[in-house]
Amino acid sequence: MNKATKLLISTSVFVVLAVCMSCSKDENKIEIETKVDMNDHLIESFQDYSKKDYKDSIKQSTKVIQFNPDSPEAYFNRGLAKYKIKDKKGAMKDLEKAKVLFKEQNNNVGFQLASRTIENFESTRKKGLFN
Repeated sequence: MNKATKLLISTSVFVVLAVCMSCSKDENKIEIETKVDMNDHLIESFQDYSKKDYKDSIKQSTKVIQFNPDSPEAYFNRGLAKYKIKDKKGAMKDLEKAKVLFKEQNNNVGFQLASRTIENFESTRKKGLFN
């Protein structure tokens, strides 16, 4: 795993772990538990990716997206995993979606990360390293 990939993964994990859930205990208990379950799936997705189990990483990210279609972290991680299994079109679609969601949610770090990842993947494609 090269330095850029390690940085992407560690930054992605940081972004996920930085998510704050502020809800009152009684009123939103089920919602909080569900969000925690979805965060568990997202963390599993990152772990699967780091173990090079890209198909399971995609499955875990997809579970999060089905519950929360506004999760830029899930789209981002799924895009990375799709890229690794040579699904360039799917990867770019997910990364573009992550970029848009990060921007909409005023997450500048995530937006910059997604933008740079897309640029790096496009650069790799143009050099003929990934078709």
